Amino acid sequence: MQLVKEFDFLKLFENDKKSKLLIEKLKHNSSKCSIILENIQGSLKAIIAGTIFKKTNFNHLFILDNLEDALYFLDDLNNLNVNIPNFLFPSSNRVNLGDNNVILERIEVLNQISNKKKTCIITYPEAVREKILNKKEFKKKQVKIRVGDQFDIEDFIETLYNLEFKNTPFVLEPGEFAIRGFIIDVFSYSNEYPYRVLLNNDIIDTISSFKVSDQISIENFNKISIISNIENELDITKKVDFFSYLPKNTIIWINNEKSLFNNNLSDQDTKYISTSFLEKLIVDYPCLYTGIFLEKLNHEKIRFLSSSQPTFNRNFEILIDNLDSYKNRGYMSFISVSSAHQMKRLMNIFKNYLHLVKLIKCSNSLKEGFIDDDNKILLYTDHQIFERHHQYKSKRIYKTENAISIKELTNLKKGDYITHFDYGVGMFDGLRIKKNASNIQESIKIIYKNNDVLYISIHALYKISKYKDGESNVILDKIGSPRWKNLKEKVKKKIKVVAFDLIKLYAMRKMAQGFAFSKDTYLQTELEAAFIFQDTEDQIKITKEIKEDMERPYPMDRLVCGDVGFGKTEIAIRAAFKAVADNKQVAILVPTTILALQHYKTFTKRLKGFPCTIQYLNRFVSKKKSMEIIDDLKEGLVDIIIGTHKIIS
Repeated sequence: MQLVKEFDFLKLFENDKKSKLLIEKLKHNSSKCSIILENIQGSLKAIIAGTIFKKTNFNHLFILDNLEDALYFLDDLNNLNVNIPNFLFPSSNRVNLGDNNVILERIEVLNQISNKKKTCIITYPEAVREKILNKKEFKKKQVKIRVGDQFDIEDFIETLYNLEFKNTPFVLEPGEFAIRGFIIDVFSYSNEYPYRVLLNNDIIDTISSFKVSDQISIENFNKISIISNIENELDITKKVDFFSYLPKNTIIWINNEKSLFNNNLSDQDTKYISTSFLEKLIVDYPCLYTGIFLEKLNHEKIRFLSSSQPTFNRNFEILIDNLDSYKNRGYMSFISVSSAHQMKRLMNIFKNYLHLVKLIKCSNSLKEGFIDDDNKILLYTDHQIFERHHQYKSKRIYKTENAISIKELTNLKKGDYITHFDYGVGMFDGLRIKKNASNIQESIKIIYKNNDVLYISIHALYKISKYKDGESNVILDKIGSPRWKNLKEKVKKKIKVVAFDLIKLYAMRKMAQGFAFSKDTYLQTELEAAFIFQDTEDQIKITKEIKEDMERPYPMDRLVCGDVGFGKTEIAIRAAFKAVADNKQVAILVPTTILALQHYKTFTKRLKGFPCTIQYLNRFVSKKKSMEIIDDLKEGLVDIIIGTHKIIS
């Protein structure tokens, strides 16, 4: 087995005869081309699409069955590592649920098309049939500015109001703007980060994007377009079909012709274009049909010799026999792997079969494996082998996390008490614009005892927090006074006392004799590789640390914290199985009878097929059954016992 970290999938298929034939047909008869691509299995479609995109000058519109399929296909294109500029065009229906990503993603696509750049657009019937704002109105929803332009701030504010932007103290969401002296922040619907415009009198000095969370600049721009929410337009007469934006050299890929043309929703709702009108539009573009299609006389056909990845039911002997069989028939075999952690597991499992297959590390494994008989290539995915859940990695443009500090700041009022890490308790007195040499800086004004004033840069928000110990009889600190410093030192001393006691306790634990568990067995590797979900970074980290603790010759003392559904039980299963693999019995103590039964079912399902006996005890287990379980425990016939305090008594 060979480990391949960076791999160009498309090179495998650069001499594919079917792809070359398809490219020739598209180049010589692009305006009327209508071809059915039969029997394309798994992620082979994304590879063929990537090959065509790379070797031609066409734009591509992929119409998948639904949003989920669109996101999986988008993920496959990203994993091909061919620098394809691809964009999701989602339906606007999620806008009503407050999903601003949808608006930004839709506007991003329209911008990309308007700039006449070669691109791939991935969508689905519900989205592509929606009417959108026409090009003329779309331009009206924009205001363009550039560095060096003369700038009338009053006209600019009026324009933003006309575009339905909201004036706020700080911009947190798309559609907001803030004016503070010579600083203008505006969150356009055309960019994932807000813009900051700095003025030098009435001239635009600089334009940059910045993070909402810490206000730090990201990228400078010479010119920008500020676009408002195009989904606010209700006038149906200003809306057109999506295809009116597409350039003529666009290839349309249709995965399910029946779902695209046979849905009556578009005929009943003015929000959608009619089915008959859509059929007329499609004729103007070269079309490639995959999946389910309607038989038509004028369709050409290209049949690919491919089949889906077989099911192995996590049986590695069957998998190895399969790989060996195809190796003897002259096939090249590959397995795409979604993480470095999973890669290590696979290398350990297949370490004696290095000659059969190449492992390919992807940012995310391809969605579905396949066998291509045309090119004698076998490409499997690790998640299908282990029957694990596979999740696409979606690029969500707009993110609201880490904006807490700004949100707290906007809630502050003059007179509120705040605490500065270095100077202590003071009183918030608003924001100020300070000019330092040629730079304009936004600062927070804090008043201390004796009306001493301190200005703190907005970039140092991490040092400030709201005073949370009640606001009655608050004593302001004096700048330069040792009181705050002494208070911090006093707290540090108390922390040191607690830390010393903890160190003493842990030193005693390390002196105690424990059992050093063995290194992982092949069964442990198989168990972890078969987890149906991809491990999170925290799960990988904690699992590794727990194993290291168990392999040391002194008792383990570890608390694992996490919200519901974050994978704590899976970590416990792995640790318990590691102990069982070293001939130890494991007791799982839970607080309630319901949890005892729930964990019993979870452990039993997860460890099915492994040499491990599991039982549980709670007050609902009959006395006779309880005695049988206890006797089996004494005899060593039970490996894992799960229960409430009953297992202690």
